[in-house]
Amino acid sequence: MLRKTKALVLHSIKYGDTGLIVQVYTQEMGRESLLIQGIRQKKSKVNPYLFQPFALLQLDIYHKPSRSIQRIKDVTCDVPLQRLHFEIVRSSQATFLSEVLLHALREHEPNQALFEFLYHAVQVLDVANEQVENYHLMFLVQLSKFLGIFPANHDDLKAYRVAYTLQMPDLFPYSLSDSVALQISEANRAALLDQLVAYYRDHLPGFGQLKSLSVLRDVFM
Repeated sequence: MLRKTKALVLHSIKYGDTGLIVQVYTQEMGRESLLIQGIRQKKSKVNPYLFQPFALLQLDIYHKPSRSIQRIKDVTCDVPLQRLHFEIVRSSQATFLSEVLLHALREHEPNQALFEFLYHAVQVLDVANEQVENYHLMFLVQLSKFLGIFPANHDDLKAYRVAYTLQMPDLFPYSLSDSVALQISEANRAALLDQLVAYYRDHLPGFGQLKSLSVLRDVFM
């Protein structure tokens, strides 16, 4: 069945000499794996650049529920991103957060509220004119609501205290777009990130290690 859907790119790896396997989160089908053959040939009509982390796409997929890897008929950019893939702070956050989503999102079923949050969140990171150093912290806080692991109260966070002025509960009143209002030192930000990752690991079975975490730390040092 040919299905049209918007999609958020999570990850891509080379497949064979010229192909890619791409992990996406789609509006219509949830998490999906896609095989795109011939994309790394010089004559390919599809630009591999389309499949960078957090890219927002429009896909035509030959979808079979019984198949673990789907094939695509067509792909286009749905929302052109102006800054996200060209500025080191934003691109590093996109790579890190897309890896978080790769570990956290397993369902092959649509979740409209989650998809709309993610699609909006990517655009906030792209268009924000202010400094975005705290964005990834607020993204993790807001995402926890959709994953069913948002803490019921501050007592649930006693094990995740940091040795700095700003604590994890202090992040909860803020939205993604409000994150620029937070004044956080580099050391405090790093400690909060480590505790948020620990919180995710403790509450999501099989969450695992994040390879991009060390890269993100280096960017903010």
